[in-house]
Amino acid sequence: MALKSSKRDEGTVNKKLSNFLLAYRNTPQGTTNETPAKLFEDNNMELYFRLQEGQEYERNRPTVDSFWVALTTCVLGLQPEMYTDESKLLAQPGPCDIDIRDASDLSQKEFLERYAYSEPVVIRGATDNKYFQDLCRKDAMLKKHGSKRIRLSSANTYSYAKSDVTLQKYVDEIMKPQTLEKLGNETFYWFGDNNYTEWDEVLSAYKPPPYKLPGLVGAYSFGMAGAGTGVPFHFHGPGFGEVVFGRKRWFMYPPEQTPVFHPDQTTLQWLHEEFPLLDKSDLPLQCTIHKGELIYFPDRWWHGTLNIDTSVFISTFLGAV
Repeated sequence: MALKSSKRDEGTVNKKLSNFLLAYRNTPQGTTNETPAKLFEDNNMELYFRLQEGQEYERNRPTVDSFWVALTTCVLGLQPEMYTDESKLLAQPGPCDIDIRDASDLSQKEFLERYAYSEPVVIRGATDNKYFQDLCRKDAMLKKHGSKRIRLSSANTYSYAKSDVTLQKYVDEIMKPQTLEKLGNETFYWFGDNNYTEWDEVLSAYKPPPYKLPGLVGAYSFGMAGAGTGVPFHFHGPGFGEVVFGRKRWFMYPPEQTPVFHPDQTTLQWLHEEFPLLDKSDLPLQCTIHKGELIYFPDRWWHGTLNIDTSVFISTFLGAV
């Protein structure tokens, strides 16, 4: 029925495809007498999960990604997992001038000697967190944890303002793409301040980075945020940041090189307004990390972060026992 209906349509191929998908979504199937939208409403389908994977890297096949987004939205009646409309992206990945290492050839000994106390490093293939990723998918999070209250922090250097809302409200009403007009102290962001008892089921499934610093233990900080959000330059103790979904661009300076920035200016504003004016000698180290990748930041290194896409992320902060 859907195919017959689409043959009667006039117009471009895209219009015909859209009409076909919409008709298919709402046409009862012969074997079940149910529409595809109804059949797939509550299913965790691999097809649905694949959408995020198409956005994790450099989007070198936009036509394919666009087709799957249209198929899922029109046929299945579902919102794509952590999908961000590319027309709303105000930031893109940049070059990477931080070492990128594969965990298979980075030993604990070399990590300590070369990176732990001296420079950042991006590490690929360190852990298998597929199960943790499944727990962090948007549909799973909202279904099981949507009514939980989370604590948001203002997305400025000092993150001094706090706001408590439900996860459902945050995702539906607050977690929007960042604009160039909105300041960091006006932007609220879920990262950290986690109630470890309430979130134990999720956080206990996370496999932490395998690298250690003597005398230090890890504490997790978990969150999700919209495209273009991030935290401007700040510093603290050493640790690891991992992207669960999306892409995150990091800008880093060593402790002795204080970046020039306003603490209430967002990283997105800094990137558009200040970054292009920097002398070559004042440029930060930077790299964009993707799903499942880690970045290590040494003690007291300045860093600012920028979520390229709607993203889920977790950090392991290292502190004294």
